[in-house]
Amino acid sequence: MIIKVPLNILIHFMGKGDKKLLSSHKSFGTFSIEKDIPYIDDGSQLHKLDILRPVLNHENGVVLFYIHGGAYVYGAKELNQIFTSWFVNQGFTVISINYRKTDISEHVEFKQQLQDVYAALNFIYDNRHVFSLPMDKFCLMGDSAGGHLCLMLDVLFHSEEARQYYGIAHLPNINIRCLALNSTMYDYPALVPFGLKYVSKRSLQRVLGSDCFDDEYMKKNSPCYYINNGVKISPTFNSTAYHDNFIFQSLKFHNDAQKFDLDLTHYLETSPRKEVGHIFNHFIYDEEGLKCNNAMVKFILSHCDIE
Repeated sequence: MIIKVPLNILIHFMGKGDKKLLSSHKSFGTFSIEKDIPYIDDGSQLHKLDILRPVLNHENGVVLFYIHGGAYVYGAKELNQIFTSWFVNQGFTVISINYRKTDISEHVEFKQQLQDVYAALNFIYDNRHVFSLPMDKFCLMGDSAGGHLCLMLDVLFHSEEARQYYGIAHLPNINIRCLALNSTMYDYPALVPFGLKYVSKRSLQRVLGSDCFDDEYMKKNSPCYYINNGVKISPTFNSTAYHDNFIFQSLKFHNDAQKFDLDLTHYLETSPRKEVGHIFNHFIYDEEGLKCNNAMVKFILSHCDIE
């Protein structure tokens, strides 16, 4: 028997876990940070981004555009600074963004979240010279729900149907070299039956939006739909683990990639430790997390023509 858990309790435990991690570890290396830059000038903290850079003259010239996860209803760029600073310490420049969370009362659902992410990307491109950002080695990175946003952002560059659906009239002149995803969501409609095992319909709508029971809405916001209709995506690395609760999403992505001949590196951590689960590679101090992230770095550098 599965007991359905109130959404507020789930959010509480996510926050508790983040606070524990932040209190027990420090950021990596020495880096500079330009903090809380508004990419939409409306005064909202949810429309701000940070730019983190190495300061020890070992920049590799790669820019990572990072989108945090949090089940669409939780998270902030600051909470993942231990993770992002590790990549900065490897020589990457990281752009870490906030975006609006699902909020039915404010009519914010996945479609509006992707529009936020797209606005941030446009802002970075338009201000690339202001912030001295090289754009020739530009990659997307995201976790879980943030991985979903990364995938759909990349889909916009490959699908006229997606651009029309999201009301995107033009794209910035960015060559996305690759995607680096951590336990990404991929088949959006499949989250409905999965979610209903654990939360009520009302709670699920708070996570996925009021239209989550509308088949057309869910498929149009799903990378799976576009890929199954012939859309190609940029080379992608996606990690998952044996004890990842959402491993079915990564396995579906892996199977579709093979079926449609996509360039996907499927990284599966088979550790028997139950702690090695969803976005396990955020725990960089663990052997499994470090191993995964080193593989991700190698993947990114190879697709940016850096040996």
